[in-house]
Amino acid sequence: MVLTSHEHSVKVAVEWKGGEVTELRSNGTGGVNPLSTGAEVVELVRRLAVEDGLYDTQIARVLI
Repeated sequence: MVLTSHEHSVKVAVEWKGGEVTELRSNGTGGVNPLSTGAEVVELVRRLAVEDGLYDTQIARVLI
């Protein structure tokens, strides 16, 4: 997972286990705090996938 800070947003690039990459941009008002550490985001994705059983597209919607 790569977080890239832009002037008023954060771009999140997630490389999934199968090799597909999902890129999202957050303006800071969505589910991901732009000041979150990488470890916090990784833990969120892990929880959503493993504990909540969400699919990639569902996780992507949470991260926006």
